Amino acid sequence: MGRIVGVKGSRVARGATMRWGAWLCAALVMATTCAAWAQSGGSGGKNGGNTANAPAGKSGGSSGNGENVSNMTLSDLVNEAVAWRLPLLSILSAAVIVMLVAGDVLRPGAVKRHGVRDVKPLAWPVWLFGGLVVFLSFALLPATIAQMGWLIGPDPNSARAQATIAGITYLCAGLFALGMVHLAKRSAPNAGFTMGLVDLMNGVGCFVLAVPIVLLTAVGAEWLHTELTGKAPSALGHPTLVAIVDNQSNVWGWILIAVVVIGAPLVEEVIYRGFMQSAILRATGSVVASIGITSVVFVASHIGWTGDELSIPWHALATIFVLGLCMGIAMERTKRLGVPIAMHACFNAMNVAIALAA
Repeated sequence: MGRIVGVKGSRVARGATMRWGAWLCAALVMATTCAAWAQSGGSGGKNGGNTANAPAGKSGGSSGNGENVSNMTLSDLVNEAVAWRLPLLSILSAAVIVMLVAGDVLRPGAVKRHGVRDVKPLAWPVWLFGGLVVFLSFALLPATIAQMGWLIGPDPNSARAQATIAGITYLCAGLFALGMVHLAKRSAPNAGFTMGLVDLMNGVGCFVLAVPIVLLTAVGAEWLHTELTGKAPSALGHPTLVAIVDNQSNVWGWILIAVVVIGAPLVEEVIYRGFMQSAILRATGSVVASIGITSVVFVASHIGWTGDELSIPWHALATIFVLGLCMGIAMERTKRLGVPIAMHACFNAMNVAIALAA
């Protein structure tokens, strides 16, 4: 009995340490990553990919001039963080990984030790069908809405048309998603299809831990893009962000923001981390395979073409893949679908804020 109590006590203490550690890291992470990212134009926009390793003195920082740190302004500090963002993100990422390993989150077999989601009540084709229903609900609606000229206006490429099509599509798809989640929860109550206000806090905490790793991937991918092409990538890596920036002063831009921050995370996470990851877990019995395959499909769903070019550049797809891995891990470790939804919303909100600031 004493041994059992001791084991439980150690797990509780470990969990409390993880939670406090996550929130204590929040200020440092946001100060050295998000602020620096916004100052740099986001996605390597203003400074390109070559400032990642630049010495502080050459990057316009004040320390190269011999000034004391106490005399530096906030702008100077941000410039220093921008210049040294690669080593800063590397250190933060390493610290997060060490903390997660110490907390038995990323150790081999950690998921099985803490329990695997029970997806056995439904066969894998049923799980896959649930995701397909939600996917088709938002994949087929845009073409139908685009035919309604009285609704979208005379110009199908206008901000009104984009916002109307996206808003109605994700509203309807969101209702389908919530309906399918309700059915899945009733059929498989321990499969993790749970959402609540507590997931918002947990999702923010998980996102804070994922931020350095996700942004480090972005920096590395942008650097490789610059080395291969000889030019820095665009500051806005998604066409929807371009539309939001171009229409930030009217209602259509704000509708797009609501779609990006609320609609897309809900619908996409129900499809991928919810139904698809559950289908693969049911079919293979492997948590690692379910997270990895789902992340690959998640990236593939973002691939589109505008003429002869990808609508989303390949270096941004690398970031999406790592984000998918982080959200997949969060889904399996928390066993709550609301957590990856909150993480996805935080990521999209961060990108919108950075785009508007830049």
